[in-house]
Amino acid sequence: MTVEAGPTHAPARLWYAGAGLDAFTGTQVASSNDAGPEYLVITDTDTNFHDVAFDAQGNLWALPVSGTKGGRPDRIIRVPAAGLASGSLTLPDLVITSAALASPESLAFDANGALWVLNFSGTSPSVGSIVRFDHPGAQAGEVSLAPSATIGPGASAAERQVFSQMSGLAFDAAGNLWFSAIGDVARLDAPAALTGAVTASPAAILTSGDDAFDSIAFDAGGALWITGAGGGFFAVRVASPGALSGTARVAPAAKLHLPSETTLFAGGMAFDATGALWIAMSDRILSIAAAGALSGEVTPVPAIVLKLSAAFPDLSSKLVLRPTPPGLPLSF
Repeated sequence: MTVEAGPTHAPARLWYAGAGLDAFTGTQVASSNDAGPEYLVITDTDTNFHDVAFDAQGNLWALPVSGTKGGRPDRIIRVPAAGLASGSLTLPDLVITSAALASPESLAFDANGALWVLNFSGTSPSVGSIVRFDHPGAQAGEVSLAPSATIGPGASAAERQVFSQMSGLAFDAAGNLWFSAIGDVARLDAPAALTGAVTASPAAILTSGDDAFDSIAFDAGGALWITGAGGGFFAVRVASPGALSGTARVAPAAKLHLPSETTLFAGGMAFDATGALWIAMSDRILSIAAAGALSGEVTPVPAIVLKLSAAFPDLSSKLVLRPTPPGLPLSF
């Protein structure tokens, strides 16, 4: 793996996982540009990634798309923080495989340092699962791990639907785990207490109706944001999500209509310290200023547009701001 940087070697600020694993510098994200990301993470075996996250020590964790260049198995890789900063040849210092990984799509750390991974096909085709690996940061080299918890749906069609075509997961400020599927977004309360094989019992489920959901994120005010498609691409804001219970149709406080001249979903999201919302589209990253102040149905004009190094991300391309802005969940 090589981390290539431009001549300034400025610190990477906005990380992107999709058709590439790239990062824009702080200078680049200050205004629109067509130059593309300054940092390009290139591997001998991996060219596409489903997700990227950072641990409390600043190490990068990523989910390569399985089957690229040699058909390697499902795995999680870690790139040490020192290697990211050097701009020189850097190999992953940890590669995790597991029988519990099945087309892993999204990953996130909780406040205890446990790594949660969402499997797109965890129990059967398109019916996913969620697994937890406790303290994986203590490992090094190539290892095979067993999860401490595996969460899946019950046997009914309605329960399996909540886990159908899963794409994203995130923690709220209270430590509850949220996950998105094509038709639903669900909340699991107190997930750290779960062990072994668990049948999910969501405390709240938001249904999409005729729309299709993709990624989720939380802003500094605790609102839940969801990207999706339905009559165009959109991002919606759900106020006070922690107070929700049972199953209900999503009732957004704001619905942001996004550019729709391309044919892929709006993907992952991230918030910066100013409250601007960054969204990965098919061939660009958009920044919507003061997104939390918007209400009703609006079509905002992006304040900043960044060009990507490749125009073919998967449907759940993810964004991460490093370091995490203060006030957001898990501000490492």
